Amino acid sequence: MLWNKKNVYVERVVSAAITYLDLWKVAQVNRVDVPISSGQNLTGIEHWSKPSIGELKVNCDVALFAKEKSHDMGWIARNHDDGSFIAVAAVKKSGQLDPLVTEAMSLKEALSWVKSNWGGVVTPMGDIPAAMVMETDCLMLVQVIQSNKQIPSPLGLIISECIYLI
Repeated sequence: MLWNKKNVYVERVVSAAITYLDLWKVAQVNRVDVPISSGQNLTGIEHWSKPSIGELKVNCDVALFAKEKSHDMGWIARNHDDGSFIAVAAVKKSGQLDPLVTEAMSLKEALSWVKSNWGGVVTPMGDIPAAMVMETDCLMLVQVIQSNKQIPSPLGLIISECIYLI
């Protein structure tokens, strides 16, 4: 009752603690040391690049709005020809979610679209893409998926679905 005047059950606290401990362990195993900036402007180091020939690239991202207690999820698929859009999806939902959960849901939706539409995606040259590139800005999500570790929580179920779709 102390925080946000919400009654939280012990089971939920324990489940959340176990989930975040598992995520922390995965992050430590896959840790990438980032050099501390010495006043350098690092803006612009990472740039989006169009897919290689024969590839389809799908970018997923989310936006969280604390004041409105809502979140947006979206993804965009682009071809290798000129980076033009093949498909775009954006959803605005009410409710505050953990950022990692929201990122995982966005990736799952994009992967579901890829799986259900793979045969229908045709490049300008008339062929089906030979490769699919998925991009997200959520390093922890990538690390958890690459670890292929089972996480006993709702987040773990979403990640398991992502792994299955991949």
